[in-house]
Amino acid sequence: MNQMSLFFPTDQSATVQMILSRNELCARHSLHLTAEDAKSIAETHAVALRENELVEIGAGSVDKIITEFAASPYADRGNFAQIVETMTEVFCYLKREANRELSDTAVIAAMREMFDEVSCGCEELFLGRDLDFLLKYLRQNRLGRDGRPDYKIREEDNYGAQPDIPRD
Repeated sequence: MNQMSLFFPTDQSATVQMILSRNELCARHSLHLTAEDAKSIAETHAVALRENELVEIGAGSVDKIITEFAASPYADRGNFAQIVETMTEVFCYLKREANRELSDTAVIAAMREMFDEVSCGCEELFLGRDLDFLLKYLRQNRLGRDGRPDYKIREEDNYGAQPDIPRD
């Protein structure tokens, strides 16, 4: 089997610096990322790219994730770094599994809407129940008038339905 080998840089200092430079934006939302947070996010980004066999020039997706999720009403100083790490992993997974023609901005905006509006800021709900639902919508390329994925729940989606359990 012919497997493509990709080079992934191990030096993430540029990514760390970019993340730290976003603290001015974060401060507007009473958030802050430490140097340790930035290193951890940069490492998560590198691992997620490698595991999902993606290539990204720079760390534009991390920048967009920080920008988008800093405005989430569910982000606070205690959980923001974890949210950014989780959403970085989710973003790479969705880009691999969903419609690759969707822009990074559209995918991240859909993640934020699902996280805020459906999961109500609960990472466990987002990762457990809602991520598969979001992936389905991205695969189907259901876009609204604004170009963002239309993840509105429809009757045919059978969202939240209980499985049929045979009764004796």
